[in-house]
Formats: sequence, C-alpha cells, structure tokens
Amino acid sequence: MKPFELPFQIFKILDQGYHIAVTVNINALPARLLIDSGASHSVFDKSRISYFLPNFQVNESPLMAMGMGDDLEPFLLKVRDFEIGKRKFPKYQATLLDLSALNQIYSRFYDEPIHGILGCDLLMKLKANLSYKKKTLKWKDWKKPFQVRSVAPGAEHLMATLKIQKQKANMLIDTGSSSTIFDLNLFKQFYHYEAQQLKRSDQPSAGIASTAQSFGSVTIPRLTFGPIGLTNHEMLFIDLEHINSLYAKLGLPPIDGLLGNDLLFMLQASLNFKSKCLRLPLSS
Repeated sequence: MKPFELPFQIFKILDQGYHIAVTVNINALPARLLIDSGASHSVFDKSRISYFLPNFQVNESPLMAMGMGDDLEPFLLKVRDFEIGKRKFPKYQATLLDLSALNQIYSRFYDEPIHGILGCDLLMKLKANLSYKKKTLKWKDWKKPFQVRSVAPGAEHLMATLKIQKQKANMLIDTGSSSTIFDLNLFKQFYHYEAQQLKRSDQPSAGIASTAQSFGSVTIPRLTFGPIGLTNHEMLFIDLEHINSLYAKLGLPPIDGLLGNDLLFMLQASLNFKSKCLRLPLSS
C-alpha cells in the first residue's frame, strides 16, 4: 500500500505571504484547517464548532496552544469522529479558540472560512511529510510484521503483536473467524471484569469450533485495540486452552486471542503474505 497523500490548498496572504490548508472531516462534515507547525496543539474555531457538533460541551484548558498567541482563552472538547484523509482519531481531545480575528483577515480575500489549525501534535502522530513541491501532506499507513509459527510439518499459524490498553497482546490472525475472540482467562490482564458481567453467548464466532466450548461476552465501555478505540464494544470470550496447550508443547508463547474479520474490516487491514506484514491504515 502506497503512502497516503492529501493535497493541500495554498492561500496567498498580502503580496508575499502564504497559508496552506487541508480539508479534514469532523463528524463526517468537511472542515478546512490551516497547517501550522508553529502551533503546539491543533485547535478548532470556537464560534464554528457547533456546525459540526451541535450539542458540544467544553472544559477550561490548562494549556495554551503555544504559537497561537497568549491572549487567547482556550477550551477543551472531545471530538468523537475526527478524520484526516483515511486516518481516524477516535475521541480526539481538541482545543477550542476564538479564531474570529483570523477569519476576518481571510474574509477580505476568500469566501470560505477557516475552521481550525492543524498543529504539531497531529503532524507528529501522522509522522507527516509536507511537500511544498507536490503540494501534499503525506504519511504512511501503519504496518506490523506478523510471525509465521509452525505448529506441525506443513502447518502454520500467523501471529501479530498488537497493543490492548497499551499492553502487548499476541493475536492469531484468523480470517476464517467471523468475530474477534479473546481467551477467557488471559484477557483480564488487559481489562478486568467481574464474573457476573460475563453473559452466555449462543452465537459464537463462525469459523471457531464450538464443541465442548462455552462462549461468553462482556460489553466493555472503552478499549484501545491497536490503532483504534472501541466504545461499548461487545467482546467475545472463549477458553483457548486447546490452542495454548499445543503451543506450550511446541515451546511457543500463548495467544491472547484470535483476530477475526470484524476487527480486520474495522481496521481496514490488509495482509501481505509476501512481505509478512499486517497493514492498518487507521493508526493513531
């Protein structure tokens, strides 16, 4: 997969000055952000954010977006659906500022307003490459090498290490599994749940042998899985001892779960068996 490129616009300010801007999506609505590496944090215009978030709530910010001016009063806001290109930032904590002075200048030259500033925080997260020659903002997708584990002569499993709640998890990549499933016992190292929270599930993941296996599920309010955030996600659990006992005999570390098609689709993943890479364009 090629690096993702997003064209930016060039706005001429006065005789020899320029601003560059890129179009992003806030709640699936297009928004124009100035690209400003001199701003320590990205900000949205306080007077225009209601167009994207009609029922927004703000908190006072203890931080200033350095580079934006010391006389501006900032506020914090969580944006649930914020997207740059195909890169999503779930529950991004944005800073709100009054950008009316900036838009007054723009109104002299251009009809369309500026909705915010794309600052150094997101440019760093994107590991962006800003090309003035090509007039593009470019970044690469996120890729993780997967391991090929031999479980028998001519029989192999694909493994990838992803982070769950900032802790490493060994996931068996299983495109034959309709849903992602975690080990009933090992998952507690990532998210602790009480036994009474576990509900019996009569609809196991298709592709997983269910004989003599008891499936259960727990609705988890918030969970980070690799580069995405999951909210109120119903997680499936099963005792994976039948797999991990085999792994133990082979001297292999245990698996924490099976990465199935539900999250592979959500991650917009691609598997490259030649380069042995799991590519996830939706990193954060």
